Amino acid sequence: MDVFTRLASGIYMRQHHRGDDRSQPLDPARRRAKRLQDLQDDELHRAIAHTNDHIAEAKTKYESLRKRRQAIRAKLDELSAEMYGQDEKIMQLQECRGECLKEKKAREERRGELRREQRGRAHGKESPRRGW
Repeated sequence: MDVFTRLASGIYMRQHHRGDDRSQPLDPARRRAKRLQDLQDDELHRAIAHTNDHIAEAKTKYESLRKRRQAIRAKLDELSAEMYGQDEKIMQLQECRGECLKEKKAREERRGELRREQRGRAHGKESPRRGW
């Protein structure tokens, strides 16, 4: 017997016993409610129908929430895959940037060496004509 059937049949409704504080219903609506044994047949049928309506409403809400959760999980998986792709792209671009920076530094060093050689030649150092 599932929980909804138990609720509909009234199994979970607590009965108040005099002198037993633990069994006293906490909310005022249940304190004013009649005991199930004191209900007439038609009142009992109405109570069952009313409870069944609430159960159907709760089941509908539960299914709606379950479907929303499933959609959110699917969206989460999609976003995770997209993030993984972006992470890979970031790593590739950072690696490319590192290689470009190394090449830039190497070119600057070669230019610096060429300038030093040109300055040295301009001042007469290492000039091929000087040795003559």
